[in-house]
Amino acid sequence: MTALAEAGAVALVTAMGTELWPQVRPSVAELFRHGNRDRATAIEAHLDDTAARVRGAADPDDARRELVGFWILELAERLRRDPAAPDVLVHLVRCVGSALPDEPGGDPRRPARQRNETTA
Repeated sequence: MTALAEAGAVALVTAMGTELWPQVRPSVAELFRHGNRDRATAIEAHLDDTAARVRGAADPDDARRELVGFWILELAERLRRDPAAPDVLVHLVRCVGSALPDEPGGDPRRPARQRNETTA
């Protein structure tokens, strides 16, 4: 379960600030809606806050590395409480992994280098 939480957190923060975020965010938010409603609302706000932090960072990868630990803990807790969570996280990891280039030899706890997407 820990490896899946780590992979899910890396996929989540890697997608933040990229063109993948609008596709990833709803899936992750839905994962947390299966639990406590107040907690789900707080997590959704945190998703938005952390994505904005990545988008606005001078070095988005540093911001991602700072955030991955928080999301590992949150996703690990979700995996313990929700029997559907593993399927959602496996799907998330596969989707993000297939959409982004591989970085050979990288540390799985360090998100791949991604450029922030800007809109005109």
